[in-house]
Amino acid sequence: MRTEFSEEVRNLCRSYLSFFVVLLFFLIPAISSAAGPKETGLLFHLSGDNGFTADYASGNPEPTFLNDIDIVKDGAHGPAFSAAHVSQLFAYDAPGNIYAQRGTFSFFWRPRDPVGKTPFHIVQAGPSDHSDLVMTWLRIDYNGEGGYDAFVTDINLACARVSYKSDTLPEADKWYHLAFLWDETKGVRLYLDGALVGAKDTTAVFYSGLDQFGVGCRGVTPHFVGSEGNFIRGGDFDEFRIYDRMLPPGQIKRLAKGQPTKGLKKVIRQLADPDVRGEWWLRYGWNRPGDIPPALPGREVSIRKVEIHEVYDIKQWWWKGNDGIRETTWPSIYNRSRITGRTDYMIQPDWNCYSLSGKSVTFTMPDEPWNHIEIAGAAYGSAVVICEDYATHTYKEQPLFRRPENQERTIHRIGNPVRGGKIRFDNDVQETPIGEFMVYNVTAGKEPKGTTTLYYRLHGGVEAGNSSLTKLMDYIDGRFLPDERNFMVALPSRGYSVPRKTKHENMLPLRPCAHSV
Repeated sequence: MRTEFSEEVRNLCRSYLSFFVVLLFFLIPAISSAAGPKETGLLFHLSGDNGFTADYASGNPEPTFLNDIDIVKDGAHGPAFSAAHVSQLFAYDAPGNIYAQRGTFSFFWRPRDPVGKTPFHIVQAGPSDHSDLVMTWLRIDYNGEGGYDAFVTDINLACARVSYKSDTLPEADKWYHLAFLWDETKGVRLYLDGALVGAKDTTAVFYSGLDQFGVGCRGVTPHFVGSEGNFIRGGDFDEFRIYDRMLPPGQIKRLAKGQPTKGLKKVIRQLADPDVRGEWWLRYGWNRPGDIPPALPGREVSIRKVEIHEVYDIKQWWWKGNDGIRETTWPSIYNRSRITGRTDYMIQPDWNCYSLSGKSVTFTMPDEPWNHIEIAGAAYGSAVVICEDYATHTYKEQPLFRRPENQERTIHRIGNPVRGGKIRFDNDVQETPIGEFMVYNVTAGKEPKGTTTLYYRLHGGVEAGNSSLTKLMDYIDGRFLPDERNFMVALPSRGYSVPRKTKHENMLPLRPCAHSV
């Protein structure tokens, strides 16, 4: 069947089509703006133009806590946020919006009221978990001496800290631009109004899970976001910007003028770069020539995780150095800790440990064989095995290994398996932590016989299409930078799979698989 249209209908259709094309022309920039950042490397931008919703966010754009925060018109650039004294709560989710490995945190701050000799927090961010109730990963403070302190906490509890002091106090009604930068391979930098005022060159493992970031307050942590106490100071804030890298000085000057970054290119890291290679090897334990992780003992290998449930430091049960959470540690943090950068002008109480804690820790092993120990953390010292001589009812100690200094992950394979007993680790430097103490039994041979056997094959080029993996993939995206998100999917031998649609170029390996001396 054929339908004829009049000239009037055809003209009307042309008009609507032209209107639709014009409308689409104007919508495309808006759609593109909402779909991605306007600046390369930008993770989070909050200006107040959209109220409390971030202008752009790689993670959650909405605040997690909001109390006694007003939007005012006289910001450094447009509207700004005014935080009340005592009762302000203003925080956002960290995953996807900020990464621990490297970044830049930029914002404008106005004291609003005169400052004096009392230090107070300006902004801070907390880890996803910790043995220390203070739970501070990043903090920028007014230090009570006319200037600012800023630090990030590495995974081993040390703080990479910079401090700037001034004879002139900040003016109450003046806007100041602060930018704090961190990078595992470079250290930390602090800028005030576009000028570098503090720097510390270092290499460390900053990599950690993060929970929230926010302003003021006593703490911004998974346990609480709370103010009051001695942390009663509010203030005004504008133009929060967080980036996925340590920005160069020229870009910091642009931010200090209220201008966005310009000309940034995508970060491409490769193991051919000595800094990248050293960072990757240190994190996963491949950084010691002549002491690389041991190979598996054959083509068919049986690996059993040996679970430890009894861990004691003196007479305190301490199950935080082997709970599967890297951010928790043995021991906890001391007041006026001797660990680098932790001595602070804001004294916090001792938390949940003896004054003599951190010298040694004893793990009671279950009654089964074990021969493989992996340790994450900076603690260094000696490990011994304590076994009971049932004939004499006495205990005998035998050395296991010596753990070297300045490490993050070490792997120790024992020649002859040990059954049960206890492992005691004697710490050379009290307070230096263990993040994970993991014990396995690794032997050549097939899996134990059972009623049912499941077979899986690891695939590196397929999509993680199973809906049960959605939360896991969100976790990976929120914690790892793009070039660290390589993954493999375990699928049944006859399982259905979908090839990856996007190419993962310039990805760092799942683990470093080569070592040169």
